[in-house]
Amino acid sequence: MGNRIDYSVALVKCESYEIQTLENSLIKLLSLLGGIGEFVKSGERVLVKTNLISGRPPEEAVTTHPSLVEAVVNLVQRAGGLPAIGDSPGERATFTGLSRAYRTAGLEEVSSKTGAPLVRFEDGVMEIENREGHFYKKFTVTKLLRDFDKIISLPKLKTHPLTYITAAVKNNLGFIPGLRKTELHLKLPDRESFSEMLFDLLGAVKIDLVILDGVVAMEGNGPYSGLPRKVGAILASKNPVALDFVASRVVGYENPLEIPTNRIAVERGIFFPGKIEILGE
Repeated sequence: MGNRIDYSVALVKCESYEIQTLENSLIKLLSLLGGIGEFVKSGERVLVKTNLISGRPPEEAVTTHPSLVEAVVNLVQRAGGLPAIGDSPGERATFTGLSRAYRTAGLEEVSSKTGAPLVRFEDGVMEIENREGHFYKKFTVTKLLRDFDKIISLPKLKTHPLTYITAAVKNNLGFIPGLRKTELHLKLPDRESFSEMLFDLLGAVKIDLVILDGVVAMEGNGPYSGLPRKVGAILASKNPVALDFVASRVVGYENPLEIPTNRIAVERGIFFPGKIEILGE
């Protein structure tokens, strides 16, 4: 990850998913990091990677809220970028299953409103590597990653029995298509090995910007079965680990090192929490 790690995390209040409220909050949020133009240049193809763990209605707080996806797509388009929306749910994603998930989660409507296409991560895979990986040096991911100049990740803030929270670092798991994710869960049933794998994956996929949906989060038995909980915030960072540190505090962890992926980042000597700079609220 080199020495020039950006430790800035922007945080602003956002009380509702009303599109104008969201856009205003997003503009304010990203202005703290230099504006959308800092991340997207005219003509660039941008993958807006949501958290579509399962096709659930937005009000269940399982998936990234479609209004946030729409607001991000609008900003990318205004910057001259060419956005597409995508993710791979955890189950076997048949063509009809994926379409149904996109429709139920409200993303089909976002696609038709904005003209941003919905993409299928299952349409072919490729191997990528992280030579610095401790446990996994290679991953099989969607080959669509080749087609984009930039990736904007839009995780949903939730609690999780295995990783304690699911936010920026864990959202990368969606780049591994369909049932391959289930295989990893079976191979790595314990918290430590699963978190080490997630951290190795983080080093293999370059994320340009993370925007965390914390307007309504999920607490309890996430990532599917917990209860929606209003937090009223959105966060953004170039640095997924820094964002997860701040998100842990938002969720109520006094010590973010209780989150395994956060601790692993520090133990591996590539992340220094004392350098985090929180901008905004």
